[in-house]
Amino acid sequence: MKKVLCFMFAMAFVLSGFAMAEEQEHVFVKKFPPSMNVPGPKPNKVPSQPKRNFPGMNKPSNQGRFMGENPHNRFHDIEGMKKNDPERFKLLQADAEMDRKIKELVRQYKVETNDEKKDALRKEITELCTKHFDVRQQRRELDLARMKAWLNQMEQGIEKSRHNKDKIIEQRINSLLDDNLGEF
Repeated sequence: MKKVLCFMFAMAFVLSGFAMAEEQEHVFVKKFPPSMNVPGPKPNKVPSQPKRNFPGMNKPSNQGRFMGENPHNRFHDIEGMKKNDPERFKLLQADAEMDRKIKELVRQYKVETNDEKKDALRKEITELCTKHFDVRQQRRELDLARMKAWLNQMEQGIEKSRHNKDKIIEQRINSLLDDNLGEF
């Protein structure tokens, strides 16, 4: 008898849980009518992949690589780079343009049936890939030169701090013990 009562109680508990879950689902639907744009996936719809408008940005490994993570900030990032770093901006612009042209030529090559035209397209793709490599190499060399300059500045700063160690420590102690300066 105890087993039957326990089983009936368990079934009632489980069924009441399902009923509460259904009820809560209906409350959610009442709060947010279908006309409203509710976050999250819509029923019976497959979420679409975000569109990336920049060449080379279609691969997951390149997401946000140099244009910023947020797509709304990309325009500002590009404009800022155009003002603050025109040399790198031109190289990135040339890189993206050549990438676009190469992909277009590859599409043409794949659908072309005439062997002579395929050979001509292959030559054009080879020339463009060579130029594309040179542009990317220039960008890498520019980045390397800037990193070397930054590293040189860091080394000089560390060396300067090493020579002024006692003076820096004394200034820090004075700032900590001086009542007039206070906490920040």
